[in-house]
This record gives sequence, structure tokens and C-alpha cells, in this order.
Amino acid sequence: MHESSFVKAEIFVREYAPAARPGGGSVRVLEIGSKSYHTQDTYRLLFPEPRFAYVGLDLEAGDNVDIVPANPFIWNEIETGAFDICVSGQTFEHNPYFWITFAEIARVLAPGGVALIVAPGGGAVHRYPLDCWRFYPDSWASVATVTGLELVESYFETDRLAAAVKGGHWRDSAVVVRKPMLE
Repeated sequence: MHESSFVKAEIFVREYAPAARPGGGSVRVLEIGSKSYHTQDTYRLLFPEPRFAYVGLDLEAGDNVDIVPANPFIWNEIETGAFDICVSGQTFEHNPYFWITFAEIARVLAPGGVALIVAPGGGAVHRYPLDCWRFYPDSWASVATVTGLELVESYFETDRLAAAVKGGHWRDSAVVVRKPMLE
């Protein structure tokens, strides 16, 4: 994960985590694509215990992985409404069915829960093992609508900012969505 993605996640935690568990207790966090390949390439550091109860999900076992689902796209191992926060950085471009993953995020979020997804809007092909997508400003509203999540905010790096920040060539595209409260 590049530095600009981590900074976006830091801002997300600062702005959205305080309201994530209004009833008290640890904020339940799921990171999608959590396998650690390098020293700072997951968001785990942003979710220290006991304030947060962090769970890492990935397609294969490894450092920082708590759940390896039998089906990478339908997570039967996770109960509906199990998490207050879902985060994913630099994984959606590798996912051939990202919209199914987005729907699973909608399912596993508790009512009122929030999610942050950061994915590239540019950059070179980088297969791990696939590289399928880039995400432009209108991408997030479409997938939020089809999955029933509320678009809270979306972000796409400008040319000027992309040229100025470390990792900017990936043109970070990010979204914050919220699962509606039940009536």
C-alpha cells in the first residue's frame, strides 16, 4: 500500500470512527485484502485494541489474515451486520467481481456502519495475480446505488495533487459509504 492511501485511511478513522459504535464497546473492523507483504501495507495500525476489534480477510493465509473465506466473493463465514467499519485499500483493482465484494461489504456492515475503499484511478498494470480495473469519480456512486449503500463522499486525485504526492501516479480514488439504519 502506498503512503497516500494510508493517509486517506488515517483521515477516515479520525472523521468516522468516533461515531461507528454508538452503543459502546469495541468498534468491529473488517479489512478486506489484509495480507501483509511489507512493513506498512495494511490498515491494521490504525485500529489498535481495545478501542477496535480488528479482523483481516484475504484470499490466502498469511501475516495479518484472520479469515480466508471458502468462496472469495461470498463470505459465508461472516454473519450479516457483524462489522461497524469495513476498509479496503489497493485490492479492488485486482478483484474480477468487485461489485460482488461491495455487496458483501453492504451485507456484513451493521446498520449505520461505514466503509472506506481506496483503489487506483490510474497507474500501470500490476498483476497480483490479476489487474482488472481503475476507478473514476462516477464509479463509486454507481456501485453504492446497486448495493443499497449511502454514498457519503468520494474522492479522485486531481492532476496537480497526483503530481505532488508520493504514490500519486496511482491517482487514488476513494469512497466512504454508509449502510442505512433500519427503521
